[in-house]
Amino acid sequence: PARVAAGDTVHVMLNASDNGNVASVTANEVALSNTGGNVWEGNITADSGLGSHTVTVVAKDEASLDSTDTSASYRTDRIVCAGNLSVRNASIVGASSSYLFRMLGRVTLVDGDSFTLDDGSGQVVSVTAPGHSIEVGDYATARGILNPNLSPPTLTGSAAHAVKLD
Repeated sequence: PARVAAGDTVHVMLNASDNGNVASVTANEVALSNTGGNVWEGNITADSGLGSHTVTVVAKDEASLDSTDTSASYRTDRIVCAGNLSVRNASIVGASSSYLFRMLGRVTLVDGDSFTLDDGSGQVVSVTAPGHSIEVGDYATARGILNPNLSPPTLTGSAAHAVKLD
């Protein structure tokens, strides 16, 4: 399942069809919008409780008959801040599947959707955040899922969580 922090926006997109016309679709009681054909999408807010959460989707047709699907889920994780040098530590490697990580430092390289952060420790961390606006020389913070087994260790997140610091 997707991994998020408490209060994050979780984007929901699905295909809802019926013998008649689908009149409305909700996800966790939030109305979704028909974006064309059978595609419905919208945003829900991640639950603050840690752990796995089911997304309950209800589709109603024009006759007010409904169908419920609970096959999608996401997981709310804690966010921890780590220094670049510590990301190869065994405890961090073990925690990488249970926590979201926040890294910070000076941007030393930008390559399309990725950039590197150098916190001065001698170890860089690569960040993949499609659509980011970070530039070389910026001081930045990024949040996401850490893979400490890559070289360099890589944090995968979103542009919304890759932020230039003042």
